[in-house]
Amino acid sequence: MEVTRPRQLVYFTYLATPKTEGTAYMFFAKDHYSEFVFQLGMEQDNSEAATLRQLNKLMNNKDFKRSPKKPFILMTSCGRDFKNKMQTAIRPYKGNLILDIETTLEKTRDFAGYLASKY
Repeated sequence: MEVTRPRQLVYFTYLATPKTEGTAYMFFAKDHYSEFVFQLGMEQDNSEAATLRQLNKLMNNKDFKRSPKKPFILMTSCGRDFKNKMQTAIRPYKGNLILDIETTLEKTRDFAGYLASKY
């Protein structure tokens, strides 16, 4: 697939990082074209509710909404068990979901490494 504009293909994932009492999950999204990173938020888990909450943050992010009328593909490494709910969440924004763990992790590896080095 040829990507020709910002927010045409966006990767959505999280970085799990150890903390004193368990694990924190830092959700982020990365635009394939511009490599802009949307830092979304931290969660105590990577549950369905937490993932959908962070996905909603992305859909309502002012920088993400700059081209709301153009369709986009959201490629993700999370939500295998609730991908239909994720698709439903992005459909009103003209989004289409692709679950591709390997590609998402490969394309977000640099930023995830940066985050891991900071925490």
